[in-house]
Amino acid sequence: MPKLESALEALPKAVVDYKQGFVIKRFIRFASPENKLKLKAPKLFKPVDQENPAASIIDKLIQQQKKLTKLMNQAMGLNLNHGKFPSPITTLLKFTPGQAFLLLVRHQQRHCLQIERLLPAE
Repeated sequence: MPKLESALEALPKAVVDYKQGFVIKRFIRFASPENKLKLKAPKLFKPVDQENPAASIIDKLIQQQKKLTKLMNQAMGLNLNHGKFPSPITTLLKFTPGQAFLLLVRHQQRHCLQIERLLPAE
């Protein structure tokens, strides 16, 4: 999230609705819980410890959630339509901070549903 953090630091203060372009809107929907397709994670996002990924993933997930919460608090009152930055996956996609926040939250929701499916039914 360092690119998102840098983009936030440069934003003007203003509270406005953020915009989603057609391509970004589709990309966000593709990474959201509504998408039922199984997707392989890009190599960049795969756990380092392939033997026991759960051990490293939980701590990393908690750290990322804390960082995301901090960045969202930092973004309060900023114009989230400015400060585009490239996706870590491909420089062909550029996100505004508002789009990045929406993508991150929707994708986390997808992961939460995956976790629920793994837990034993009560």
